Amino acid sequence: MAERYTESQKKAVETIDGNVLVSASAGSGKTFVMIERLIKIIIEGKAKVSEILAVTFTEAAAAEMKQKLVYALRKQLAVAKDKAKIREALDETQTASISTVHKFCADLLR
Repeated sequence: MAERYTESQKKAVETIDGNVLVSASAGSGKTFVMIERLIKIIIEGKAKVSEILAVTFTEAAAAEMKQKLVYALRKQLAVAKDKAKIREALDETQTASISTVHKFCADLLR
């Protein structure tokens, strides 16, 4: 954890054995916290990218989250001992369930 977290952010990042709702004002670091949490879950082998659901309210936010996940995984690839796991995670980001609430619900109904 190279970055400084607020107490709430730290709790959200470190709580990996359950669901977490991250809700805060614009520019408060929600995407950063979610990406840090996802990376922690993936690295610790708690879930694969294909087993994670991340839902946000706008298509722009969902695209940004997916892009930041790819960037964070690429950074991990440089230092990871298990590079195969990180490469698999990177491959899975193309079809990751990172979307808007509306898209998730529409996909669920289909």
